[in-house]
Amino acid sequence: MNVGLGRLKERTKAMTIQHSTNISGAVTFWTLPERLDHGVLKAGLVAAGFGGSAPEPSSGVPALKRALMRVAAGRRRLVRPLPCSKDGDFATHNARGYSVVDETVLGERTLPDGTKTTELAHAESYCVVLLPGGESLVFDRESPEADSVRKAFAEESGVVTDVQVSSALVGVLWRLRAISLRPTGGVYYLPQNGLVAWANVSKAVVEAADAAGTNPARIYQVRTQIDDEAVRAVADAVTRELDQAAAAIEAALSDSDHPLGRRALDTKAEDAAALAEKAKFYETLLGTVINKAALVRVDAEVNAVMAAMEARARQDEAREAKAG
Repeated sequence: MNVGLGRLKERTKAMTIQHSTNISGAVTFWTLPERLDHGVLKAGLVAAGFGGSAPEPSSGVPALKRALMRVAAGRRRLVRPLPCSKDGDFATHNARGYSVVDETVLGERTLPDGTKTTELAHAESYCVVLLPGGESLVFDRESPEADSVRKAFAEESGVVTDVQVSSALVGVLWRLRAISLRPTGGVYYLPQNGLVAWANVSKAVVEAADAAGTNPARIYQVRTQIDDEAVRAVADAVTRELDQAAAAIEAALSDSDHPLGRRALDTKAEDAAALAEKAKFYETLLGTVINKAALVRVDAEVNAVMAAMEARARQDEAREAKAG
C-alpha cells in the first residue's frame, strides 16, 4: 500500500481523543515588534517542539532596504529601487539594490489654471547593490554612511519580521487545534491541552523580541471558563474553518487543468488527516453544538483524498507491471 495512503487510513481510523466535558481554555492574541532575533526564536521554538515552524531570516534585498531605511531615509531623503544611473563596472554586477536620493524644495509655482505646485529637485547621494550570494554590498562611491549601512544590513540579515513570526504562530496554533474566532484571524480560542505548549512558544517569541533590541512582544492568554455564548462562538468558528479547509481540498482535487502530482497529493492527504482529527476533536469537545454538515463535508473530502490516492496507486502498479 502507498505509504501516504496507509498513514491517512491509520490516522482516520484511530481518532479516539481523551477529553473532558470541561472545555475551558484561553483566548489568545498578540502584538509583535517589526524585528525579532532569528537565532533566539529558532532555539526557543526547537526547545518547545516546534522547530519546523521557525521562519527563515529575510536576508538579501529586503534586509538591505530595511537597513537603508534605518540609516539613510528621512523626510527629504528617499530610498529608491535600482537601476541607478551609473555606467561602467558598477552597472555590470548583475545585482539588485537601492539608490539614496536627496530631495530639495525649489519653491512654489502657479500653473495656468491657478493651481499651486511645489517644485522639487532630486540628486542621487549614492547607490548600493547586493551582489549575487546575498552577503556583499557594493557602493558606487564613498559615503560616510557606508559603515553604518553595512552594520545595519548585518543586523537585519539576522532577524525575522513581525509578519513572518505572526504567520508562524498561526501555524503553531493550527497544530494545537486552535480556532480563529474571527474570519480575518487575529484572535484564537486555544483548548486547555494546548496551553502549556503555547506558553513555551510565547516565551520564545518574547525572548526573540528582547534579543533584537526593539519593542517588546506581547502574547496574551485570556483564560476563562467557557459559558454558553463562548461555546456558540467557538462552534461557529469551527464550522467556518472546517468548511473553508474542506473547500480548499475539494478545489485542489477537482482542478482538472492542474492535476495534483505525487507530492502534492501526499500533502493533501496530510491536510485531510489533520482536518479530520481536528473535526473529531471539536465534535468530542462541543457535542451537539457543532454543525454536523461541516463534519459530513470533512468526511467526504477525506474519502475523496483516499480515493484519489488509491487510484494513483493502481496507476503506479499498472505502470510497473507494464515496465516489468
